[in-house]
Amino acid sequence: MKDKLVLRGSKTASRIVEGEAVIFTPEDSMIHSLNEVGTRIWELLEQEKTIEDIVRVICKEYEVEEKEAEQDIMGFIETLHDKKIVDLKGSQEGSQRV
Repeated sequence: MKDKLVLRGSKTASRIVEGEAVIFTPEDSMIHSLNEVGTRIWELLEQEKTIEDIVRVICKEYEVEEKEAEQDIMGFIETLHDKKIVDLKGSQEGSQRV
């Protein structure tokens, strides 16, 4: 799963308010807010990134162990995916980047 591309959901709307991402999902009319690290991950998703790319950046910026970051980030991405906040697509090798 580390090589899957993560993209912001095409139907979401978001803003950064006082350092936290606030995301609206119209399908369920819900507003979601993210903490500091979640907001940083959301910012990274302005461009297509793999989970591996995200882990690398978070490890560097927050001085966290790779294994711990990988588990936490994968769980976080799965939660966002379940809530239709992000989309996952194939592996980096199988997808074209624009």
